[in-house]
Amino acid sequence: MRLASCILALLASIFIATGQDQPLSLDEIIRLSLARNGAVAAARLDRIGASERLTQVNAAFFPTITPEYNYTDNLTEFGASNRFSSRQTSAGIVADWLLWDSGGRYTNLRTSQAGVRSSRYDERQQRRSIIFEATDRYYSTLLARELVRVAQATVDRNKTTLEITQAEADAGAVARKEVLQAQADLKNSEVSLIQAQQNARVAEADLRETLGWEPNRPLPELVPVPKPTPPAKIDPLTAYEEKAIAERPDLKSTSESIRAFNYSIRQAEYNSRVSYQLHGSYVRNFQEESSSDRSISFFASIPLFDAGRSRSIVRETKASRDAAQARFEQTERRVRSDVESAYLSYSLNIQALTAASLALEAAQLNYEAATEGRKEGAGSLTDVINAQLALVQAETNNVNAVYNFYIANAQLQFVSGAPMAGELP
Repeated sequence: MRLASCILALLASIFIATGQDQPLSLDEIIRLSLARNGAVAAARLDRIGASERLTQVNAAFFPTITPEYNYTDNLTEFGASNRFSSRQTSAGIVADWLLWDSGGRYTNLRTSQAGVRSSRYDERQQRRSIIFEATDRYYSTLLARELVRVAQATVDRNKTTLEITQAEADAGAVARKEVLQAQADLKNSEVSLIQAQQNARVAEADLRETLGWEPNRPLPELVPVPKPTPPAKIDPLTAYEEKAIAERPDLKSTSESIRAFNYSIRQAEYNSRVSYQLHGSYVRNFQEESSSDRSISFFASIPLFDAGRSRSIVRETKASRDAAQARFEQTERRVRSDVESAYLSYSLNIQALTAASLALEAAQLNYEAATEGRKEGAGSLTDVINAQLALVQAETNNVNAVYNFYIANAQLQFVSGAPMAGELP
């Protein structure tokens, strides 16, 4: 039995260790980010709270039925020997129902329903924000790591160039100053590598924060992404703007808030005028001699004088509604601006992706030609250095173009209200 337990524990530890080394895909990063983010959890709890408040408000349309039971054991003592004891038991049931009112229940119900819808949209928007943040930082980390690879490849090429130049200088084929130039190029590339590594560490730290990753746990490798294929055609800007205005959860949430304010205004106006309620109740007592009591009561009131309080509440609620409407209109303008900016960025990145790929191919051929020409004695170190600089720039531009395309595409989806994987709880 003990041996079997040890084997199971060993297998579990191996599984956990290997599981930690598995590369993280974008879907897994999004899943972990949503599961561990406090703002997402708070938005979910706000939605649950709004749903529970709706349940409470909806209960006002139904009767309340309350069974009651009472048992009393009483002992009274007079002096040293006189005692009096009694036991009493009673049971009954009480039913109460608000049959009719001046509209308070209805407006409370509509207000709560709008609050539930608003909380759902708030949760969706919060999830969308975390999804985009996780996506952005995933691609940014991949970008930073790729730039480290480019910088390391540049260092390796400069080392090779220095070795060749040193050998040529020793043989008297080139001047000693060529060696100094090659050494300077190597040191500069090493500095660039250090800067790229630092940028990669910062990007990984941002990703760890989004993931809620444990401080001492190493971040696994990330699943690489394929080279994107740019679309041949994209929809016009107006299509994205119209979609954003119609689908953005934050706009829908504000719209529901305005609707809730309208119902609150109606409730405040009811309270400033005549209000009435019609109650029905039934009481049944189960004792030696059972009894019952039925009653219907009507109540009406009017705030004849309250120093302007009721009217002030109406004006306050209208001001809050108008403020929400103003924020909604401003948000609409900001959404259109965000969509336009993301659309232009996406369009430019499509062009940059194609141009960077062609430039990389040309720079690679140019570098190969320069190095071969130098080996054959038809080229100089300056030709190789210039070709290498062009290649490094082309590699950097190509890496930036690939991942900036992915980021721009994700940003356009986010700001335009397009569906995002994992946005629905």
